[in-house]
Amino acid sequence: MLRTIIQRQRSLIAPVRAAMQQTRQYTDKFDERETAFENKYIREQEMKKIKALQDELEKTKKQVGELEAKINEHHREAASKSQKK
Repeated sequence: MLRTIIQRQRSLIAPVRAAMQQTRQYTDKFDERETAFENKYIREQEMKKIKALQDELEKTKKQVGELEAKINEHHREAASKSQKK
């Protein structure tokens, strides 16, 4: 009698254990997907920041080039004025 009760309990527990295992597997996969999504979002945000910094760097380089050209022009004008005197 006790043996049949134990066997019945085991037969009832087996599907529950299987369902719990499937639930664990599903939540693990969900966690992996969620982490991958978060990582992708972080990468996208970092790439936007990098792009903005690269654009700012190019803009600054252009401004430096323009300033150097103005300085060189000023030096040429000053040199030509000093040669004329």
